[in-house]
Amino acid sequence: MNVVTRWVLDTCSDTPSAVDYLQRIPHHEGISYLLADKEGCIARVEAAPERVEVAFSRDGMLAAINLFQSPGMAQLECAPGREHLVHRHRQRIAAWYDDHQGRVDLAAAQRLCRDHGIGLCDHGAGRSEPFGTIYSWVAELGSGELYVADGRPCQNEYRRIVLGG
Repeated sequence: MNVVTRWVLDTCSDTPSAVDYLQRIPHHEGISYLLADKEGCIARVEAAPERVEVAFSRDGMLAAINLFQSPGMAQLECAPGREHLVHRHRQRIAAWYDDHQGRVDLAAAQRLCRDHGIGLCDHGAGRSEPFGTIYSWVAELGSGELYVADGRPCQNEYRRIVLGG
């Protein structure tokens, strides 16, 4: 995963070229990539050894979670309760985006990612598999900055990373 990410960052100039690359290479395990460029083109690439599926943003908002979201990739997911978690996250993200239309900023996005009740932070409580939110990032496209919570966003501060050089 890290080699692929590094390659995309070093060689792809925009989201479409990164998507093309991720569709052409073999994948060892299942993973979701969230891609965005300074022009505002956003895509989620869900990749597994068996197939790759791509979703492009239609409204400027797209999210990746630690489960496959596309119906075509769902059969490859073995997480218990997957359908419920994906549905819950889709509903929460859509409701939040609709509620904040025109007022979306980095602080609001960070609050969404940190929140357990109406947001996205998940510790896996009540499930036999101990998975949940392990990190989070938000960015304003075109700013050249990314904010990363290294660890659960409810327990860690977002730190600023300047992209490029």
